[in-house]
Amino acid sequence: MGRNKDPDVRHFCAHPGCTKSFSRADHLKRHTANHDPEQRKNCPECGRSFTRSDVLFAHLKKHEVAEGGATKERSPSPPEPNGGAGMPNLPETPGDGGLDDLYGWLLADSGPGWLDPLPDLAFNLEGDIAALPFDWSILSLNTGGPSASTSNIFLPSSPPTDVTEPLRLSLCTYLLSAQSLASHPLATCSTFSSALSRYWQTFHPQLPIVHTSTFDPTRSLGLLSAMIVVGLCLQPDANVRTFGQQLFPHVRPMLMLHEASVPPIPLGAFQALTILGQAGQMLLDQKRHDMAYPDSAYEVTIGRLMDVFSWRFYTKMSAQVAQAQTEDERWQAWIESESWRRVAFAVIMRDIELSTIFQHLPTRALSILLIRLALPSDDDRWTAASSSAWRACQATPDIPFPYAVKHALSISTASTAPPATPPHLNPFARYCVIHGLMSVGWDVKWRGSLRAAAIESVQRNWRGSLRDAYRQLRTDIILTVDLPFLSASERSISLTSLDLLLVAELDLLADLTSILTFAGVDRIAARTVGPEDFSLAGKAVRKWVSTDEGLQAAELAGSYLTQRLQPEILERGWTAADGMYGPWAIYIATLVVWIFGSLRPAPFAYPSATSEQANGLFLHRDFPILYRAEDIPLFLAQIAALLQGQQWGIGHDAAAILRGLLQRKL
Repeated sequence: MGRNKDPDVRHFCAHPGCTKSFSRADHLKRHTANHDPEQRKNCPECGRSFTRSDVLFAHLKKHEVAEGGATKERSPSPPEPNGGAGMPNLPETPGDGGLDDLYGWLLADSGPGWLDPLPDLAFNLEGDIAALPFDWSILSLNTGGPSASTSNIFLPSSPPTDVTEPLRLSLCTYLLSAQSLASHPLATCSTFSSALSRYWQTFHPQLPIVHTSTFDPTRSLGLLSAMIVVGLCLQPDANVRTFGQQLFPHVRPMLMLHEASVPPIPLGAFQALTILGQAGQMLLDQKRHDMAYPDSAYEVTIGRLMDVFSWRFYTKMSAQVAQAQTEDERWQAWIESESWRRVAFAVIMRDIELSTIFQHLPTRALSILLIRLALPSDDDRWTAASSSAWRACQATPDIPFPYAVKHALSISTASTAPPATPPHLNPFARYCVIHGLMSVGWDVKWRGSLRAAAIESVQRNWRGSLRDAYRQLRTDIILTVDLPFLSASERSISLTSLDLLLVAELDLLADLTSILTFAGVDRIAARTVGPEDFSLAGKAVRKWVSTDEGLQAAELAGSYLTQRLQPEILERGWTAADGMYGPWAIYIATLVVWIFGSLRPAPFAYPSATSEQANGLFLHRDFPILYRAEDIPLFLAQIAALLQGQQWGIGHDAAAILRGLLQRKL
């Protein structure tokens, strides 16, 4: 039975200048202690000062976890603008301003170097951000361009791809199909070796979470099984792909049984879960795509239980890097820490994609701003073939993820403060920041858990800030994507980032749910689309096409299609190597162009026919902004053929929708 509580009773802080109030007296008592400097207590390990005993106790626990004071050599705390001696007062509970304060901090104008202290959410972890392994003095420096490295001297080593006969038999046994699988005509060493090679060539560049130089095929049969099965699903031979698709449903149950049943889960098992989840979501059929949602929920939950989304999880590994006796030991410890960090980002990014792109409800906790990690390291250090090559690569400064998201929003034209000089972001780090911005957009647009005061503040500038951030990131990618020093992984992630940016910005300019409904889809996520939904969507899109946002969306979609679909792609077809998210972005852009071109007349004359048009090639090269209604059928047919030719099941469904639009009369 719940405790009776008068909602009108508030306990106000009596300290001069403080306006906080609380619904419970014990919350007020804890808060009041923050105003009493005489009660401050010092940590005997590092000398930090605290006002509350419970906060000091939690802080001392960190020293215990770090085994003998590994956190004694802490990174310096961020300098405070007013030269104060302590951290700012933290919100007492999430209900007393937690998420409000986070978004207030996120969208507030930043000071020099964007060193504004980051609010926390009542975890009694005073100094959370100060404990990040980060040199705060470099935030105002731009290290632009490629990371200083020796990639021309120390070339990355090729990962192992050979599958021996004993290893093949172990794989068959691991999948509990030894009798049938071992005798399958495609279950050969050469087939598995080719599949592993295909994984490294096609899938790994888009999800670089396995360290190639130190990969050991025998370390985790679950990880090896996941990589080989995904590689089979990517092979050009249809029979091999079918074989991989038959094996795919068996890998995750065996992984859960043998290696990932209860936390803490080993690194290899967590990598395998992440790889399977990403492949099921973006490479296979509708059933596997639907299963990606509960799978993602499990991985996020396990990640939270293991605390992999917080710097606390990495404290021991960071200490091992600092205390290693040899260069090779230091390199191995760094690889473990960086691998876990990349897996953590991959897990949370997939949850963001499911909510922002595919309309599922997210499973992450409260806000993306609670991901207190430094962004992934540069590709040069990640792909170094040896400890000496790793040491020769100059390490770029670690950048805390929340601050990178805040900085991306600080370039808004509505901001009254001059933007800070941006730090250099490698393509994978930039990819993470894009997901963070997408999550912010979803939080503010749909979450509904922000209090009125915070919503009032956010609504004035969040859309403009996000669009400005997306445009700046797109410009950065376009300027750097073809630079010769980018690795295959960096270029692949850059192109995928363009696909995500297109969907993210269109989501700001249009109601994508209404557009998909009006196009005739049967369901969106787990929700079935009914006749009433279709009728309401039709009214919404007909009104939308006459707005400025409709025009901007059509221009954006047309520009994306022109830039992304180069002639060679149109001739050979789209493959997974071109980007896993490309088919969905192309589909959404095509629907926007179809609606706009069909419902809003073009204001300019049709240009003269060209040889490309005569040959039936891509029409929109002569339409930078708008399309005539009579030209839309050929355009739809071309895109439908492109989507039908790739392997993702959702893309095939999208092609069927586009073919159905050929018969629609609006």
